[in-house]
Amino acid sequence: MKTKAKTRQAGRRAIQKKPARKGWIDLLKVADQTALNLYAAEGLTNFQERADACIDRIRANDGDIRALPLEDQILIAQFIRDRGGMSADEIFAHIDTFVHDIALQDAKLKRLTEISEAKHKEAGYGEDESWPEDQRPADIQKLFDEYWERYDQLKVAILRHHGEDKMADLLVNDPDAYAARVEAGERICDERHPEKQ
Repeated sequence: MKTKAKTRQAGRRAIQKKPARKGWIDLLKVADQTALNLYAAEGLTNFQERADACIDRIRANDGDIRALPLEDQILIAQFIRDRGGMSADEIFAHIDTFVHDIALQDAKLKRLTEISEAKHKEAGYGEDESWPEDQRPADIQKLFDEYWERYDQLKVAILRHHGEDKMADLLVNDPDAYAARVEAGERICDERHPEKQ
């Protein structure tokens, strides 16, 4: 799967799913969705206390926010936003990046990516080649769709877990507007830090 872009895209490699009985598949999907819903609902607590602890850790690491776990980086971005330290779009893009990176740690997505890479290679595509969207067989497209559905579900659950319900709602209801907000924030980041391009 091509995971460089964080918004809904077709990807480049096919994935393959092991056949299973229909009843078990439905039961597993329900269980998985229930687990995502519980994760989203539990949320993080003690915002100010956790933010203060994160700031202390950043100071101890010479100001390097990358030393923090991704979940804490979201917390710091929220803290900065609440203090008016960056534009709303820039914080939106930062939070999306952290959520993207957390989502890619999901075991199911990792497994789907490994299978996809094998199928991509088996089809004769090189490392830098994409599977043309108009040439994908229907079963391969179905597998791509499964990957991106899971990815989007994870992002929504992670956003809700971190109290970013407005971002989650926008992603669910208007993915194009969500992507536009991310792009606007990334442009601001690029303008602010041209040396990182």
